[in-house]
Amino acid sequence: MWIRAGFRADRAAKCANLAPFCARLAVNCDPAARIRANRHRKLIRSFLYVPFLFFSFSYSLPSRLVLESITNTRKDSSMTNMALFAEQQVRADLARLLLAAVEASGRTRCDIARDAQIHKDALRRVLTGERSASLGEALRILAASGVTPQAHILLFLVSSGDHAIAWLQSDLAQFFEDFTGELPSALERVLGNQVHNVRPRWAKGTAHRVARLLSDHIDELERRDALLGDGFASGQGGHHG
Repeated sequence: MWIRAGFRADRAAKCANLAPFCARLAVNCDPAARIRANRHRKLIRSFLYVPFLFFSFSYSLPSRLVLESITNTRKDSSMTNMALFAEQQVRADLARLLLAAVEASGRTRCDIARDAQIHKDALRRVLTGERSASLGEALRILAASGVTPQAHILLFLVSSGDHAIAWLQSDLAQFFEDFTGELPSALERVLGNQVHNVRPRWAKGTAHRVARLLSDHIDELERRDALLGDGFASGQGGHHG
């Protein structure tokens, strides 16, 4: 009896130890049970994934927004500074040109302001660079100063204020104004349909060729004047003889 009771107790202990393994084996063998277990684990993972997304979004999105805001602010600030610098530089250079034209005209500022249809105080502020002149005001001030307005504005835009000031009250400025005013029509008239085949890289070479053409033309005129002068002197000498 004692031996049989011990054998039963030992068998019960072994069965208890094998119970978890049998349960797992039953789950693996039963497809329905395995599906229910997988679904349960997926639900737990999904539930845990929601707060993970929330906290990731909460910390990553504001940081990206802050970095983008700082970058955009820096870009806007840099562009604003460059715009202000360019405006101030252009205003100062234009004021220097207009002041030189007014002073070279020999006219009073009151007369120039009246002809330019601008208040004398506004003219003073324009000439000192305190106020930006509009394109119309700049052209009228130049015209009232007795210079070619279009030529000097073009020189100011395409070259520099130094060129525009150096050519004040000169025939060269008048030539430049007439030349640039006639050039578009001349190109269309001479080139015709070929005008669209003109390449930007030819501009510098063409400018130098025009300058050489003018130089040859001036030399030819000087030779003619010299010949005419020699002929006139010879005629005068023969008449006296």
